Amino acid sequence: MPVPMDIIKSPLKEIDVIFAKNPTNPTWHTEVTEKFKGILATDRLREIPCLESAPKENLLDGQLVVFKGMIQDMFDPEYFFDSYEGETSTGEKVMKTGRFRDTIDATLQTNHDSLTTRTMDRMSYYCISVPAESPWVKKIQNPLLSDKNSPDVPVESLSASEARLSKRSLEEDDVNMEDGSSNEANKRLCTSPTPATTENSTLTPTFDSKKILNFPIPNERGIGCIVKVYDESEHFSLNDIVSFVGILSLAPSLAVVPRSTSETEEGMEDIFLEEQVARNPSPSLVPRLHVISATKVSHCNALLPQAMSQSSHPNVFSEIMRSVKDLRQNLLSVFTEALLGDALAAEYMICHLISSVYMRRELMALGKLSINLTNVPTSCSGFVPGLVNLLQHLTTKCYHLPLTLQNLNGLPFIPRKDYTMNRLVSGVLQLSENTHLILDETALSTGTLDANGTFVF
Repeated sequence: MPVPMDIIKSPLKEIDVIFAKNPTNPTWHTEVTEKFKGILATDRLREIPCLESAPKENLLDGQLVVFKGMIQDMFDPEYFFDSYEGETSTGEKVMKTGRFRDTIDATLQTNHDSLTTRTMDRMSYYCISVPAESPWVKKIQNPLLSDKNSPDVPVESLSASEARLSKRSLEEDDVNMEDGSSNEANKRLCTSPTPATTENSTLTPTFDSKKILNFPIPNERGIGCIVKVYDESEHFSLNDIVSFVGILSLAPSLAVVPRSTSETEEGMEDIFLEEQVARNPSPSLVPRLHVISATKVSHCNALLPQAMSQSSHPNVFSEIMRSVKDLRQNLLSVFTEALLGDALAAEYMICHLISSVYMRRELMALGKLSINLTNVPTSCSGFVPGLVNLLQHLTTKCYHLPLTLQNLNGLPFIPRKDYTMNRLVSGVLQLSENTHLILDETALSTGTLDANGTFVF
């Protein structure tokens, strides 16, 4: 039985129907969760478009989408109206909900002091596409993505003209979103007057899109998304990979920073202006997602189920045990050839790939087995690219970082807190669990390391 398309394209209508049954019940939203549990069954989940791979022009404001991403930063909780009372132009009093929405109905004269108004809070996360995901994983999960979107682009390969073209296309997308948003004219932010129509409002200043997206890996392609979670039982940490199903919000008014008229408030507004800009980017660049279901991802292998155990999949485990000896021998032969005939190094490489951290004690990561490959022949120019390509085909997440002078001096390696914008600025080492990191010292050359390069190296 396919998912009804009206539920996918207009889930808020169904939520409004559920809310209208018992608007004074503070647990009304549990019925929403139960309602969508059946829709989000494994065989029906495929009907819901993926935020990362679906064409942007096909995505609608208020529709259901799926997004798998890494939590790059955690924002402060934000307040919303779980229920509020409004009065229509005819004087009729109605109850509305602000759950799963960024805006409230501006056609109503709202009464915030009503006894029926309930204010609640929701967690807000900034999530990005999974960094360093291998091309074959992206191709399986997002078949609509072209090959040019899969591999990482070296730091040196992005020209100034390409950067300008990228920035211009994003600005044009913003204009298109604002021009085609007539249905947003009757909406407003939950806690402030309609920014698009007030005299004291100002559009968000233009910021570098790379600074807004805040990807750890330079020039990696992907999307950023502000995810809003309502379930208090969901506890996520930085760098967790989570699969979200929720309602997409693309209201252009979300990118507007309200300004006040009094001098005191204007001064305070200027203090937090940069933070507001960082927290309220254009939805065409960073969409919002109101989560109905969230599941922490244990691995990124699209060919395997998330919850796999010997009891739940006995046939798979028995097949693996029968062929594990041959698989190991084949893998050993491949690595021996890739490592120029060094069988011992091939054995260590296999041990390295199957190792995993099972406990952290102070500064020690127990279970980690890093290896250093030395005496790489300089005459064999294809050794490093060939090994990197092999590891990308064998692992789900792999990142090759050439330790050039430019990268050592210019790249931020460790995430840091920007207290002006009140957000975490990512570094290339902010990667999710079980990411295979290849540090390539063969790219080193003579030159001078600055303070950043000396600290990193």
